[in-house]
Amino acid sequence: MKIDIDGIGYYIYRSAELFKFFSENKEVLFTSVSSRELSEKLKRYTNFAVQLPNRSEKLEVTPPAYNYLPFYIDQDHYEGNNYAAFKNLGQYVGFRENVLFYHLGVYNEEYFELVHSRDEIKEKKAQSESQLEIFKAMIEGLDKKLAGVSVSSSYEALRKDVAIYQKEYAEVLDKLSKSKKKLIDLRNHLYETEQMLKEIEDVSKESEKKIKKLRKHICPECRTELADTIQLKSKNYNLIEDAILIKNDLQISLLEYQRQIEKEEKMYKELLEQMSAYEKN
Repeated sequence: MKIDIDGIGYYIYRSAELFKFFSENKEVLFTSVSSRELSEKLKRYTNFAVQLPNRSEKLEVTPPAYNYLPFYIDQDHYEGNNYAAFKNLGQYVGFRENVLFYHLGVYNEEYFELVHSRDEIKEKKAQSESQLEIFKAMIEGLDKKLAGVSVSSSYEALRKDVAIYQKEYAEVLDKLSKSKKKLIDLRNHLYETEQMLKEIEDVSKESEKKIKKLRKHICPECRTELADTIQLKSKNYNLIEDAILIKNDLQISLLEYQRQIEKEEKMYKELLEQMSAYEKN
């Protein structure tokens, strides 16, 4: 088909879905296999392409049929604005009125951009109103929680207050960690001391058993009869005496560890109470 645009000749060739656009000298200017793409490329030469909002309310260039829809006369079955000779025109809601007003210049690109901007603003307004209700509910909830509590009305002052709380909380957390480690160490020492005390008591009891056997002049090791048991008795008495001295030292250590644990547990409890207060604040 040969056409003129502002007195300049062009050729359009179509085969099924393939379109080719030529200059008057038969030079290929562009090809296309999409009607919407064809419309966009023709717009460079005609400076016109109907734009309509799609079902997602986004403005887009329509296929070329909408460009000449009001002027097309089907000689076989023309039905006015029913446009029965065309298919799939209903892909754009309300296309009859929109196409007509677009051709008359009432609707144009600027108009639809404004409509789109208006719709975006409405959507943002709805989102903002929804957020506003959420914020109001949050403020009401906070007001109830903060009832009777003195807080800074200035955000900057409140931020500084929170920073101070965070620093103090971190210090308490550090002290709590050190106190916990100290308690673990003290309890380990207490356990080791109790075990050592038990071992010393076992040694002392074993020596006493040996002395009883020696009084009967029987060797506690090989159970043979002995004439002189003084030396062996002396050795075991020395062991018992040493055991008593060691037990005394261990019992002193045991009491000291128990005292330190009691003191540290009291401090640990106080730190836990401080941390609980900070978390509540």
